Amino acid sequence: MIEKNYKKENSNTIVLNMIKNNKIDNILDYKINENKIIYNIDGKISLKEVIGNQINSIEFIKLIDLISKILITLESYMISSSNIYLNLEDIYMTQSRELYLMVNPSLNTNNDIKSMFQNIYLNKIIETKPDSINLIKINNYFNSNDYSVSGLRKMILNISNEKKDVEEEKNFKNLNSTPQKANNNNLKPLKKTTIFSRFFQTQKQNIVK
Repeated sequence: MIEKNYKKENSNTIVLNMIKNNKIDNILDYKINENKIIYNIDGKISLKEVIGNQINSIEFIKLIDLISKILITLESYMISSSNIYLNLEDIYMTQSRELYLMVNPSLNTNNDIKSMFQNIYLNKIIETKPDSINLIKINNYFNSNDYSVSGLRKMILNISNEKKDVEEEKNFKNLNSTPQKANNNNLKPLKKTTIFSRFFQTQKQNIVK
């Protein structure tokens, strides 16, 4: 459980009614108790713990995609970013990599997803080669007058589609190349790991110990 201040007199009744009367995906379960709002974080880890001091560019872009998608959904419930704690300490992730945000109807902050992403971009990315051009595109968009969460999401989808096209072209060329005989005895399964999966693997090992 984690507590945040709640001021009934400042509460946005529309937001309060929305989270009371709807089952909204990707927001933490909560309980309001006088001047506190209490969130249930059982089985979840904060992004600050998951990421630590480093994140590579591929994971960074995936993170942008996940959070922007949730924010667009919340906007359809008339919940804006001013009612959400948008920092690494207050965004939580499950082992299956689902993200959960904290909505507070009495919160009215100027922080937005743009400032959080720029902070990560400047302070935490250590590997940029796989997506250096795309990172420049995203950062330029952050600083443009046309910036919006929906526009950001559209840009990420375009980047993803471009990557798929490149991958399909490579696969097509490989099909037309001379096949090489492989010794199946020497083949080893590829392990795809990310900073997120490595974190949870470490947690499991600590529990076993």
